[in-house]
This record gives sequence, structure tokens and C-alpha cells, in this order.
Amino acid sequence: MTIAISIGGGDAGNSFGGGPAAGSTGLSDPLLSFQFSVTIDGMDLGNWTKVELGGLEVHVEPLEEGGNQGFTYQLPGRIKYQNIKLTRVMDQSTAQVAAWFAGMAGTVTRSTGVIVAYDSQLNEALSWTFIGAIPVKWTLPSLGMDGPKAVTEVLEIAHEGFQG
Repeated sequence: MTIAISIGGGDAGNSFGGGPAAGSTGLSDPLLSFQFSVTIDGMDLGNWTKVELGGLEVHVEPLEEGGNQGFTYQLPGRIKYQNIKLTRVMDQSTAQVAAWFAGMAGTVTRSTGVIVAYDSQLNEALSWTFIGAIPVKWTLPSLGMDGPKAVTEVLEIAHEGFQG
């Protein structure tokens, strides 16, 4: 299994934020990302301000061999991917999220999604493609008269892994 993360224009030696900073030792600048876009099977879900990719965990099964007192074998098992969480202030593209959930009524169809991170000049910096995606939770804001607040939404997506 391979997990690929696409960086910038595809050059293996591409730096994350442009060139080295003045006075630096030639190391790449860190990626300072300000915006993320998300598409699911070509449907644009809009821009998001926070993306939590979660991670993955490999279940390990210990195996003790008779007569071997020095160690226990650790056999790798299934890979479990944590859910992706997206957060943003609600906008017109909230309707696309609603449409995706509505399309799941009755029949759940697994989708392929792409998350693209943009740098401060809105150039594509990184992208992740995930497979077997289904929406599992959509948290809408609590509205009240207790003062002005940003009206945010959170979308949680379960998936079967990242595609190389």
C-alpha cells in the first residue's frame, strides 16, 4: 500500500512555500496554508478553513511462540483510517453538502474525494485523494441572541484510505 501526497507542481524537489527564506540554510519553508477546497466525485463542496485529516492506525496482533522467551511477534492486521473533519463558516456551498447528504437517502454510495490546500497566493500546495468516502456527520450551528458569532458548520467524512 502506498500513500501519496502531491506537493506543488509535482517536482520532487519542490519546496513548500517558495524558495528558502533570506538567511536560511537552504531548507524548505514550511507550508502556511490558508484555505482548502474539497470535491466529492467532481461535486465542489466549496472552501474550508480547517481540515483534520485524522490519521491511520494499524491493528497489531501479538503472537507468542512456544519456547521463545526473548520477544513476541507483532503481526500487522487491518488498517483503520480516522474520519476527516472539515470546518468553515457557512456560505452558499453549504447547499452542496446538503445535496450530498440528501443523495445518500435510501442508498449509500461510496465516493472519491480530493482535498486541496492552497498557499497564501492561492496556488495549489498539497492535495489528498481519499476513497470510499461517505458523510457520517454534519454539525450545524446553534443560533441565539447572545451576541454576534461566526455561523460555522462541521462535516465529518468516513473513508477507506488515501489513494496514491
